[in-house]
Amino acid sequence: MVTGLSSFYNFAFDMIHLKVNNQYDWDTILHEFGHYAADKEQFTDYWPAEHSFTQNQNDVHGKWIGPMLSWSEGFATYFAMIAQETTSLKTVSPRIPQTSDMIYSSIQIETDTKYLWGEGSETVIARLLWDFQDGGGNEIWDTVNWGHIGLWNKLQNAAPWLTPLQNLSGFLDLIDTSYANEGLGNLLSYYKISPKLLDDGYFDRDVKYTFRWEAGGGSDKYPNNDFKLNIMKPNGQLIFSKNVGNVTSYTPTNTEWQTILNTNVKTIRWNVTAFQKDFWGDSGPFLSDTKTIAYRNTESQYISAADFDTVFENPNQQGQYFFYEKTADVQLDNGYQFSTKRLRCSYIENEFLVLSPKRSGAGTAYLEFDFGTDINNIEFDISMWSASEGVSDNDTTIKLQYKDTNGNWVTSRQFSINSMSKDRLAMNHYSIDLLNGYNFGIRFITETIIPIGSSNKGRVVLNNITINY
Repeated sequence: MVTGLSSFYNFAFDMIHLKVNNQYDWDTILHEFGHYAADKEQFTDYWPAEHSFTQNQNDVHGKWIGPMLSWSEGFATYFAMIAQETTSLKTVSPRIPQTSDMIYSSIQIETDTKYLWGEGSETVIARLLWDFQDGGGNEIWDTVNWGHIGLWNKLQNAAPWLTPLQNLSGFLDLIDTSYANEGLGNLLSYYKISPKLLDDGYFDRDVKYTFRWEAGGGSDKYPNNDFKLNIMKPNGQLIFSKNVGNVTSYTPTNTEWQTILNTNVKTIRWNVTAFQKDFWGDSGPFLSDTKTIAYRNTESQYISAADFDTVFENPNQQGQYFFYEKTADVQLDNGYQFSTKRLRCSYIENEFLVLSPKRSGAGTAYLEFDFGTDINNIEFDISMWSASEGVSDNDTTIKLQYKDTNGNWVTSRQFSINSMSKDRLAMNHYSIDLLNGYNFGIRFITETIIPIGSSNKGRVVLNNITINY
């Protein structure tokens, strides 16, 4: 019905009212239809109140109405966007104006960074629901990938029999919000629903570590005010959890610290579960992001390019970039041993370790190390061989990677060729922490999409490697 006054869904009569001109606005039409769908599925409740993208409903309406209103409006906005994304509205030609553009009103549901105000923001609710189903893309904080049908099923399973879901907390109460659900925690922390942890770093056995975080909650009036600290081994196994109350830092007791040390792990993972407790209603549990701290290294080993002089040369004692993988064990003068794998990598001019991906039939070069222990820091010098290597950031990558517990290579750092030194006698120096827990290998890898020519080009130079473990 076009009333000329405002657009809304009438819960009592199952009727959608549209403001004049909104009858041509598919964002608004599907938003109001989203209220209808949520009403029938009991996904959300309803309260007639002022609302907008630019408001924190908790601050405007308090904890009784605010979370309910933001959950209802946020779901309707999500519904409008997903309906366009998963139906023929996305492919119809000619395209209908204001459809399938990932923009609701002025909000880009995937990338907008405005109004990240926790559970009281309808923008946050819409974007969070979208992130639950979309798989993340290039968003490093989004690894959740339920799919639209998967999310819909979870909402149906969470919806009570007699009364609708009241707010985000009502939904989260009925899914996995345990300390181990790091993907959920990363999303809640990004949207300021849950705490944001403040520390990555190192710990010493004889100095108790103080864990620190921001309260989160996204609201000036209603920040999170009750916290539980979760301490885990690198594999996610819980060491202990403790309710610490309304504080934003915690130093373990002597007994708790000894419990951590007795696990003999080199890294600790930790996060915080938060609640917002108020007379008019409690919110939570809201899991934070997860951080890692590492036991400060007690040993280090220096490795020079010259340590590879015989093992990385061909039988004629010449450097050679092999087109197939080569393996070699290396033993230093002090007896320290490690194993390597390499492709298009050699010891060149009796001075440098060099990787060369750019040549016809190539495209990739790498040097892989297995030190037989977890490395928490690596220092090294790196540069291009010269200014005439024929590669740039547009066509070639250079990365430092580590192998995780599942055997997958994970990028710790990608280097910019455009800003890297082009003089092998004046190399860039890096010191990079590897606080991921267990390292099952480290490698330098460079890949190019232009493997052409008969000369070895795209050459990356390494030297003066120090590992700390």
